[in-house]
Amino acid sequence: LVDVPDSEAGAQLKQWDLLPALGAVWEIIPKLYLRANWSRTIARPTFRELAPVRTFEFLGADQFVGNPDLRISQIENYDLRLEWFRRPGDVLAASVFYKEITDPIELISFVITGGSRFARPLNYPEGKVFGVEFEVRQRLDILAEWLADFTIGANAAWITSEVTLPADEQANLRGIGINTSTRPLLGQPEYLFNANLVYDNSRTGTAVGLFYNLTGEKLVVGEAVSDNYNPNVFELPVGTLDLSIEQKIGANWRVTFRAKNLTNPRFERAYRVTWDSADIIQSSYRRGVDLSLGATYTW
Repeated sequence: LVDVPDSEAGAQLKQWDLLPALGAVWEIIPKLYLRANWSRTIARPTFRELAPVRTFEFLGADQFVGNPDLRISQIENYDLRLEWFRRPGDVLAASVFYKEITDPIELISFVITGGSRFARPLNYPEGKVFGVEFEVRQRLDILAEWLADFTIGANAAWITSEVTLPADEQANLRGIGINTSTRPLLGQPEYLFNANLVYDNSRTGTAVGLFYNLTGEKLVVGEAVSDNYNPNVFELPVGTLDLSIEQKIGANWRVTFRAKNLTNPRFERAYRVTWDSADIIQSSYRRGVDLSLGATYTW
């Protein structure tokens, strides 16, 4: 056993942050609104990201090493949203949003002697996110009266993002012929799509919902150069389907059944080098279908 100084064995963050927000709503015509919002927020490192210890991934990913020198990310958020509420429960909306991030927390990979791969979080200089989003929610009684208890909804977003690489990382990449100063923001998918069909009958106390979610490709570990080149790792696009059924029984009981990930798709991560678009699969697995049954009594 050896004594390790507290400065090396632990990590701490002590910081005061002023987080203002400002919003405005303009009713252009009845039921049509324009909303504008600005806010300043932060993103703190997780305990795992801060802790100077090694943890293991059991599905083939890199080993993870925390970084006690991480700083809290500062984020400026700008949102503009146009929305139309034709009647209660219905909405049609379009949004644009933009974020400026100072000190975003990113992951890079490196290899030590012996060939073991590690991932480590670092603060990058800055990042930007820009996106557009569309949302619709509509009760189906506009088609037929017997569809009054049915509602459809959908939400789609297209997003572009980038972070600026640290100067030393840019120099290391130039040394192997990769001339780039930016890359996508960690964990930010290129697109998101959600759709749902809901049946809600207040007379019988029955509610059934079918939910589909599609997540686009996203970067999970960035390329870096240590003793050798370590490529980007991307999580490939995947869609999931969930089902929820609730039934009210009497005045106090409610029974719930939920089935998640019904189609049981493969979740895959792939290595991708800058000079070649071909992917090499790092991990591929199925999460299985998650079924749950519950009952709630209220009084």
